[in-house]
Amino acid sequence: SNFRWRKALKDHELYEEHLVKNLTEIKALVKTLYKGFKWTADDIKDLGDSITPPAQCYKDFCNGLLEDDCDGFHSLVYHCLSKSGVRCYLMSVVSDDSSHCVLVFNYKDKWYVNDYSTVHNGFNTLKEAVENYNLEFIKRYCKEGSEVVYNGFIEYNYVTGKFKSVKHQLKELLK
Repeated sequence: SNFRWRKALKDHELYEEHLVKNLTEIKALVKTLYKGFKWTADDIKDLGDSITPPAQCYKDFCNGLLEDDCDGFHSLVYHCLSKSGVRCYLMSVVSDDSSHCVLVFNYKDKWYVNDYSTVHNGFNTLKEAVENYNLEFIKRYCKEGSEVVYNGFIEYNYVTGKFKSVKHQLKELLK
């Protein structure tokens, strides 16, 4: 992703209508953002699968339509929440037969998972939120008998314009 998107927009002002101040506004925002999104598979120009930077996703959304896959949509939400002062991370969920990207965020000491237009119930710990979402992921996206084999977490640096893995930094929160 960092190589593919090295010339992409690194930052973008967040418009007032996308600024969130509470959980109700976050839930409404993801529904609004989803209306301006069209799922489109990554292709060879995306090096098979790459994550479009949050600011670029936001610009595309504001220009009329974000055409991307799950990581692009959640990168868009990342931009809005991050710029609203909400701590968040993109989380990859990988099972033995499927994978997906969602957003995890911390609001008022509760951890939530955003999967497209749904914000799942909050939990006291990141570990609980991830474990709960992994069960939802298996039910929704996988064949019977599948199991999650990996969860990865990344954040975006608006100065460098790069994503970086933060799983090691979240290690204590995942115990």
